[in-house]
Amino acid sequence: MEAEKNPRILVITLEISENAKGNIIIHENDDPDKVSEDFLKKYNLDRSMKKPLFKVIQSHQEKFKEQKQTLYQKYSSQGKLHIRPIPNTSDHLQNPSSNASPHMKTSNSSTKLNYGHILYLKGQEMKENKRQYSEKCLEETQKNISKNLTFHPKISKKSNRILKNCEKDKKNTKNLEHMTKLQADKEEQQMKECFFIPQINEKSNRINESSNIFDSLYKDACQRRNSQSSSNIVKEPNKKNDYRRKSEGVEEFFDRLFSSKKKTDEEIDKIRKQNKEDVDKQTGQKLFIPMTGRKSSTSREKPVWDELFLSKIGNKDKLEDKKTKDSEKCLTQPSENTCKFYEKFKLHRFEALFKQLDSDKDGKINREKICLDGIDTKVLIILGPIFDEMETTGEILGFDDFLCRIDELYMKISPQDKMVLVKPKKSQSQVQFSFTPIINKKSQQLAANNMHLGNNVHERTANKKEITELKLKKARELQEMGIIANTIR
Repeated sequence: MEAEKNPRILVITLEISENAKGNIIIHENDDPDKVSEDFLKKYNLDRSMKKPLFKVIQSHQEKFKEQKQTLYQKYSSQGKLHIRPIPNTSDHLQNPSSNASPHMKTSNSSTKLNYGHILYLKGQEMKENKRQYSEKCLEETQKNISKNLTFHPKISKKSNRILKNCEKDKKNTKNLEHMTKLQADKEEQQMKECFFIPQINEKSNRINESSNIFDSLYKDACQRRNSQSSSNIVKEPNKKNDYRRKSEGVEEFFDRLFSSKKKTDEEIDKIRKQNKEDVDKQTGQKLFIPMTGRKSSTSREKPVWDELFLSKIGNKDKLEDKKTKDSEKCLTQPSENTCKFYEKFKLHRFEALFKQLDSDKDGKINREKICLDGIDTKVLIILGPIFDEMETTGEILGFDDFLCRIDELYMKISPQDKMVLVKPKKSQSQVQFSFTPIINKKSQQLAANNMHLGNNVHERTANKKEITELKLKKARELQEMGIIANTIR
């Protein structure tokens, strides 16, 4: 009742700030002074805003009253006054039936007739009437048709089964189609992963193009049977005609045999030509016939494979002989540089020998003035022939004469003796050290401190290394433990 006596006129929204907005709900009998004061207190606004708010609220209330009076006068003169004030939102939600069929609606600001709503309701009623009328017409037509129809077919059990079977067949076909689709999809997915594309030969194409294998084998067997039967037919008359008739003479008999033989040969040639055709029946292309060379004039005692094998072995032996000869050449024939180097080395060695033999160092050797001290006994044995000549003849040999004699001897002796002559003498000089180290008191103390590590120096160093490694390991472990503790914290 309070809502009908004091209806809501309008709602004013004011932007207090960018993000905040305030609503003023104005009713017909509200005090504008009180409403403005409440709004200012609610949002803590300035008092200077009261006057403009008061004026706005008052002006809207006056307008509403004027409109109400004009409408009242208008409808009172016509005798059709149906004015309903706009209810509050709470009443509107609680009583939805009150809003079901109003003939007139009032807006937030003023009360006016809503002709659109009225027309909408009329249209809905017309639609319902049409629908009901169409339903009635259909019912009447169906009744009229059913009166004329008197035949009612009887459906047997067999027909019901047929229908069921048809439905099952349809389902089965659908399932098969679905399965085939799934299989095709699977094959496509598998083929996407496969990149191998086989190359098909001409022969394989022919096989594919041809009919079934069994048919081809059957045809081949039939052809062979026909060829055998034809050959037997040709041979049989020969057996009958081999003997001489009584009425025939000798010449006639030979002519008949010759003619029969010619016929048989011709027939055999025809059959051979049919079987040995140069053209393929299926493709129509000429068959490959390899070209063969002439026969060898010389006859072989052994088969070809044995001769080829023996020739291969012979070639291997020849290659091995060449290799051995080349290696021997490399060993026996040194290069020019090596020969020169060896000659120089030999000359120096012989010169050193001559200097050792020369006791006076006047550049000459004889049997009286010769020094054999410091020379190896093996060398003296090798040089024995030269010394024997010097004793017998009493010659005085210079360096050049000594070289000539020793070169002649060098050519005669064995390689081992040559090596002994040329080999330089090893100086086996053993130096005896007489140094004795003096040990200080401090060094003795240091040695005593490290004695627990070992008596030997090597043992001490090894033990020290082990101790240092253990210390380093401990330090690393402690560092890791500290890092882990910091991370946990």
